[in-house]
Amino acid sequence: RGSYGPLISAISLCHTSQGPQCGAEKTKRHTKYPLIVGVTGAFVAITLLALGLYAKRRCRRHKSTTERDLRAQGLQTVCFTWRQLQTATNNFDQANKLGEG
Repeated sequence: RGSYGPLISAISLCHTSQGPQCGAEKTKRHTKYPLIVGVTGAFVAITLLALGLYAKRRCRRHKSTTERDLRAQGLQTVCFTWRQLQTATNNFDQANKLGEG
C-alpha cells in the first residue's frame, strides 16, 4: 500500500453493518427538515394572513352596521381630531371636565 495524499486517505467506505452512522445515510434523513420547516412556516403565514383579512372585513362590516343604525335613529357620528379636542377643552383643563370613565 502506498500513500495517496490527504484527499484519498480522507475517504472512507460505508458498510451496511455500520448502520445509520454512515455519512451517506445520515444526510438523507436531514434533507427533509428544511422542507418541513418551510411548508409549516408558509402554512402558518397564510393562516395568519387569512385570519387578519377576516377580522378586518368583520370589523368594517360591524362599523357600517353601527353607523346605519345610528342614522336610522336620527343620530350622527362625528369624529374629532386631537387638536380640536385640545382647543375645545382649553388643553384638557380640569374646569372643563364633564365626567370620568
